[in-house]
Amino acid sequence: CTGAYRVISTADGSKFYVLSNDPQMPLYSVSGDFATVKPLSGVYSGITQATLLPDGSQLYVISGGALVGYATNNDTVIPLPAVPSNTAVADIDGAVDASQIFAILTSSLNNTFEAISASTHKVTQTMLLPMIPSAVTVGPNGLVYVSGANTILEIDPNSYQILHQYSITATPGKLAFTPDGHYALANNLASDGTVAVTAIDLQSHSVAGTIPSTALPPGTTINAIWPINSTIALGYVQATQKIYNISLSPLGISSNGLLPTSKPIVALALSGDIASSAQPSTQNLFFSTSNTLQRLNLTTGLVEGGTFTSSQLAALSYTSPALKGVAAELLPYGANQQLAP
Repeated sequence: CTGAYRVISTADGSKFYVLSNDPQMPLYSVSGDFATVKPLSGVYSGITQATLLPDGSQLYVISGGALVGYATNNDTVIPLPAVPSNTAVADIDGAVDASQIFAILTSSLNNTFEAISASTHKVTQTMLLPMIPSAVTVGPNGLVYVSGANTILEIDPNSYQILHQYSITATPGKLAFTPDGHYALANNLASDGTVAVTAIDLQSHSVAGTIPSTALPPGTTINAIWPINSTIALGYVQATQKIYNISLSPLGISSNGLLPTSKPIVALALSGDIASSAQPSTQNLFFSTSNTLQRLNLTTGLVEGGTFTSSQLAALSYTSPALKGVAAELLPYGANQQLAP
């Protein structure tokens, strides 16, 4: 797969989808044992976003401003409604119950939020947006968050009503959520803005605070945020390939002191476990430089494994064998937040 930059795994690791910078073959399907690699038809230009439904049944990608879907059992293209002329799909995400795909569309005339049924593949709802949208994210609470210029909307995925509207001073990207459901964290896509990170309190439905851009080197933009527990998140700057610590109590940001390397970090992935009372933090952070892959235990702060590679690393994805036993524990999510029914 030439120029691979992202890997998406099914929950049980039985199949991987590789996104490539190759404009002729930007999407590949890879079997779980890596024995079969095949390019997928239906996309003929670069892919700007992709999401796999939580049940692993369908993959959706944005290519050339259009939405393309695949049935993962045989990688066939799913017929979808055509995007109106002079309109582009800007971002997508899937419902927690895998019943819907949510998309934001932009044009010179208006900006809309759409819900598409994962069973009929028809548009079931269209909503005009009061701002220029930048991202859509489905939270662990099942609610849909549409980010846009100086605004974040919280939308009920069943009634499609706006439950809350948060006014901020930023152009936020996709939101990241703390494991306890207390906060949603938004990076600022605008490098010339005054705010680097915004924290939304999902219990009080208010802006909890912001981290100013002056806390970072000039022109620095946080491209992605990964909460590792209820009080700490990691922020990644793609331009400099550096990691920052984001503290939630009190809210602040600092250079990362966890990783035992000063080399540029080209890719990151967190293990799939969820921080809880029994385990206070996500356990492992996998990170790579240009030719090394290492695992950092986030509880002990120790590097517990690593390997050197002969090829240039560009993307990481975490997966684990399917769990088929009896549930050992139920973890409560959040406190007093509104959940999608």
